[in-house]
Amino acid sequence: MSGRVWRRVTAVVVGAALLAGGLAGTASATTADPGSEADQAGVDVVDVVTVGGVTTPRTVIRSAAPRTTAGFAFRGPRVIGGCTAGALCQALGETRVAWDFSSGLTEAAVEGNRIVRATLEGTARQSAACRTAPVTVHAVGGIDASTSWSTHAPTWGDVVTGAVAEGRCDRWGAVTWDVTDAVRQGLDDRRAVALGLSVPAGSGSALVGPQASLRVEIGPPPGPAAIARGTSDPPGPCAVGDDRPSIRSVTPSLVADVEGVGNLRARFAVSDVEDGVELWSAETMPQMAGGGPVVVTVPAGVMVEGRAYSWDVRAATPTGPWSAPTSCEVVPDLTPPVVTPVATPVEGEPAVYREGLISGGVGIPGAFVLSSDEADVRIAYSFSSPDALVNTVAPGTRVDFAPSANGPHTLYMRAVDGAGWVGPTGEYRFQVARTAPMRWSFDEGTGLEARNAAGTGALTLSGPDLWGDGLHADFAADPTDRALVLRGGESAAWSQVPLVATDRSYSVSATVRADDAGTTRVAVSQAGARTSAFALGQREDAACGTPSGSCWAFWTAGTDVADPELAVALSGVEVRPGSWVRLTGIHDARTQENRLYVCEIGTVDEPAFGDVVLAGTASGAGTGWASGGALQLGRGGVAGAWSDPWAGTVDRLSVADGVLTESDMFRECYS
Repeated sequence: MSGRVWRRVTAVVVGAALLAGGLAGTASATTADPGSEADQAGVDVVDVVTVGGVTTPRTVIRSAAPRTTAGFAFRGPRVIGGCTAGALCQALGETRVAWDFSSGLTEAAVEGNRIVRATLEGTARQSAACRTAPVTVHAVGGIDASTSWSTHAPTWGDVVTGAVAEGRCDRWGAVTWDVTDAVRQGLDDRRAVALGLSVPAGSGSALVGPQASLRVEIGPPPGPAAIARGTSDPPGPCAVGDDRPSIRSVTPSLVADVEGVGNLRARFAVSDVEDGVELWSAETMPQMAGGGPVVVTVPAGVMVEGRAYSWDVRAATPTGPWSAPTSCEVVPDLTPPVVTPVATPVEGEPAVYREGLISGGVGIPGAFVLSSDEADVRIAYSFSSPDALVNTVAPGTRVDFAPSANGPHTLYMRAVDGAGWVGPTGEYRFQVARTAPMRWSFDEGTGLEARNAAGTGALTLSGPDLWGDGLHADFAADPTDRALVLRGGESAAWSQVPLVATDRSYSVSATVRADDAGTTRVAVSQAGARTSAFALGQREDAACGTPSGSCWAFWTAGTDVADPELAVALSGVEVRPGSWVRLTGIHDARTQENRLYVCEIGTVDEPAFGDVVLAGTASGAGTGWASGGALQLGRGGVAGAWSDPWAGTVDRLSVADGVLTESDMFRECYS
């Protein structure tokens, strides 16, 4: 209620109570009732105002006729509520009534006064079961001649209160509702004070009269009050106990708001929290008419660094008693931290980024624990710049890190205490290794096995007839260059163990040539128990937007089930049979995104430029799951069976932990 102008209101007659029958009402005198009983807070009532009567805007709204405005200024009793089943229920729907007391309250100058109690008074005919008991009152929007169900029902708030009925059942009787909070809130927010009656679904119906009155009991204005807000120089919040702020001064400026009527004065006092002894006090002159913010500065010599102090503030009129105090606490802190925090790499992560060493790779996550020997500090840190230490953590907190580039990196960190003092900036330097793929060139040319460049990671071929000319042989650059030519069906090659850690970031690339288009075919995948963790190849999908209906694609499965959710990165690049292309699929666990890069190489007759293009992305790919199956060439897995066999050539396969850079992909395309 801060900021109100409190005024005494004389008894004003602006309405009428309902007649006993509830069917008609006329204006009649309503006198002030200073002796009305006080509310639960024990505040005396000094005036009463009743508003209502035949001129009060009122309306009936019906869900069955949502656009009609015919219910405005209704006369005679109305049935409210509705039934729950049957054709008649569907025809009648739900009915509600509402009154708008805003203009009456404005005429009575109620706004700005202390509302002790507000009561909505009406009449209703009760059934033998006293069916008015379920009737509820709601705070609603303003009412005028254009009000209808469609415009007004959305303004109805939650139930304010239920009805309190008086009189015998099967008779007209008085019904009242305590609407104090709703009226206070409406006046405070300077919006319509309108109230509506409804019956909860399934509770039957009730017959209510057209007239209603709002009885408002007004109390005396409150006495002076002072509210401690905190400090302004240096700035600090108002808090006590363990939440008390540290401040960078022993002469802070104390800020409070003083409220009340007339000229007011304020008294500030500073005490030692440990022994409660008052150390200093000051009073302001009574020259703040109606209250407002008050600021005083604690002089030198009262506070010392490191001790906790409580300060309180009270308000009073020039001759009246002091109000109850409100208080805050502070601890002066004049000394910045001097110790640099320490970063410790977390063991057991996919990458352990040790200081001064080269490790990990792009997209391969690691973590650090930041610690400090300083007491009562947080640690600000940044992996980008010593001028961007905006993130802070408590000492002992783990900080995750997934590099987006290889090369040198620095973790910057410094201690920050509760007063905002910062310590020296420390630097933890390390290097992220360039992603080193496992590569297969397939230059063996014979046999049932293909090995990678390191001589490990053997792939077993389904037969000795899979060897054929590779990219360089096709372009007449190297007649000895070989590749795997897969003809669908059972043609495939596979590893003995999983070669890609699919529960983290990884990259998979292959130079491929398709024999056909218009269907889904998998060039490279890695098997799970029920489905492939990833697949790289061509996919038939209307979203490709290509003439054949298929395009290059990279997709991952969300879980290892027979019919998983897929995150599919479609390229929109047409599959041209007989034309070479370099495909790179990247699963970025840090961003939970799949990306597909396409480098078109073309044919001898129609060579392409070989630019690496980010051709498709898929968000929501998750962090991935660890597939326990083998790396596969020439097929994928669906519902526990092999599917989507590749028809064409696969050359220059590579897989890598982490995320390849575009420069890496460019070199691989032109290798």
